[in-house]
This record gives sequence, structure tokens and C-alpha cells, in this order.
Amino acid sequence: MIIYVSMLVVVFIGFCFQKMVVDVRGHKTRAAKFLVFLTFGYIIFWAGIRDRFIDTASYIVQFKTCQWNDLKGLEFSFDDGWGFKVLMIFFKTFISENYHAWLMFIAIVSGTCVAYIFWRYSQNYYYTLFLFITLLGFTWMMNGIRQFLAATIIFACTPWIEEKKSVRYCLVVLLCATIHPTCIIMLPIYFIVRGEAWSRKTLLFIALTLIIIFFTAKFANIMDAMLQETKWVNITEEFANDDGVNPLRVLVFSVPAFLAFIGRKRLKKEDLIIHIFINMSILTACLYAIGMVTTGILVGRLPIYIELYGYMVLPSIIEKCFTKESRKLLYGMSIVCYLFYFYLMTRGMYYSSELTGVIWC
Repeated sequence: MIIYVSMLVVVFIGFCFQKMVVDVRGHKTRAAKFLVFLTFGYIIFWAGIRDRFIDTASYIVQFKTCQWNDLKGLEFSFDDGWGFKVLMIFFKTFISENYHAWLMFIAIVSGTCVAYIFWRYSQNYYYTLFLFITLLGFTWMMNGIRQFLAATIIFACTPWIEEKKSVRYCLVVLLCATIHPTCIIMLPIYFIVRGEAWSRKTLLFIALTLIIIFFTAKFANIMDAMLQETKWVNITEEFANDDGVNPLRVLVFSVPAFLAFIGRKRLKKEDLIIHIFINMSILTACLYAIGMVTTGILVGRLPIYIELYGYMVLPSIIEKCFTKESRKLLYGMSIVCYLFYFYLMTRGMYYSSELTGVIWC
């Protein structure tokens, strides 16, 4: 656990330095770029040098065995993830044959996309980064990296949602679908989240989600049938007995949506971007709820594309809907609760690299 705890320590150090800057200038400022580089760069470093973590070994094998001639027999189908394979082959051919360099490259691209949006939009960058670590968002940089790469590239295009640049955004989603096909879900989500939070459109989606949960058996069967002739067939078979998403995770990721509902009157006149973040958080809670009662590996992984917004919406709600004293209390209580969640979820986890060897939590 020492590696993961050290990430929190670095975030705390960054927060202390930032607080010194605020105290000297006398007013609140956006997180210093150097401190953003330091705090997120530390996470990127450990994610990039790992050599074993869940599915990391399979990515290493893929990289070691791929070669230029593989391009000739590449299957350009929707569910093949051919874009990721092309990127991997080009990287190995023209940049480096070292798989450490490849993993570090993916970590840098993914981490930079996340860090930029956190820095640009979060009301409290360090609290957002604290949530990213304690809610285990950082583990996506070490497990499921192909899907997370697609998710973070789309996440970096958040300004286009705010500016309603639909064509650009949709083209990026389609491009990322060549990396991981599930990101196509962001096309309908793009149009769902652009309205006012708790609008009829949002409530309609919530209602549809509840209907899907109610008819969970039919929903799971339909999904399995749709995936039967695709590359996902092995996944559906392997996780046929999966218990779904942890109920505690559903509860935790429902908190931003719950607080947004309580403070909806105060948030009503806020900028569009806040409403977008809230709508994303509502969808995250709904998708995790579906994943809790269906196949966790299939549905439970879809929130990866939108859960990152929840890390920013929570500090926004706290800052805009509560008094100074209430904010201190909420921050304090939430930090304790999230640290406890972090402790529970990291038990049994491990970290492995050539530098550290295997470290068990």
C-alpha cells in the first residue's frame, strides 16, 4: 500500500504549497502548473513503470509479439480495437521496442488528458485529485488501459461539450472507437448531458435506467445476444457468474448526484459546465446501479467514460452550495469517509515493478 499512500502524501504536499501561495497573494488561485505537473506526474510515474497489475501482462505480451507485418492481416472491424493495435505497432517500429516505454507513453497520454481537465475546471484541484486516488480512478491507468486511453482522450474534449462543437466531439468519439468500441456510448451521452441538470431529459433517462434495472434479466440476455458474434463473446462467457458492481461503489458514486439534487436551486443559475458535470454524475450513478444487478465487467466498466466528472462536481457543489463553516465540515467528513473507502478497496491489491518488486497491500 505504500506506493498508493505515497500518492496521497504527494497530493497533500502539493496542497500545502498551493495554500502558501494563496496566503501570500491573499486570494484563491488556480492550482500552479508546476504543482499539477508534480502531483499528477507522480501518479503517471508509478503507473508507467509497473510490470504486473491485473491485465498488464497481456498488454506486455501483445507489445512484444506485434510486428510491422501484422498490419497486413489487421482486421478493420468495429469491435476489434484496431486503432490501438496500429498505434502499438507504429510505436514499436518508429519509437521504441521497450515495453516499459510503451506503458509509460500510454500513462503519460492518459494522465495528461485527465490532469488538464482537472486543472482547468475543478473548483479544488487537490480535492479532485484526492478523490481520483481514494476512489481508485488511478487504477484505470494500470488496468484496462486501452479503454481508459479512449476515455481520457474523449475527456480532454470536454471544452467542446461546453462550446457545443458537436461535429468535432463526435469525430473524436468515432476515432476513439477504433481504440475501444464501448466509447461509442459517449455519442448519445453528449446530447443527454448538455441541458440543465434535473431537467425533463435527465429525469427521463433516470426513469429509463430504473426500468432497465427492473427488467434486469431481459436486459442482460439482450446484451449477451448482441455480443455473441463479436470479440466480446469470451468476456460474456468468462464473467457469466460475475456478481456485478460492488454496492458500496454504487453508494459512493451516487453522492455527487445526491448533493446536486439537494442544492439544485442554488446551482440552477450556474454555468452550463456545472450542469454538464452534474448530469454526468447522475448517469454514472445510474450505470453503476445497472452494473450492480447485471454483468459487472460489461456494464460496470461503462462509467469509466463519465465517472471522472464526478471528481470535479463534488468540490463545485461544496463550494457553491454551502457556507464557509459547512464547507470545512463537509471536506473534513468526506476526507475521512473516502480514506476509509480507500482502505477497504485496496486491501488485497498489489503493486509490482522492476524498481520495487511486488508490494502487497
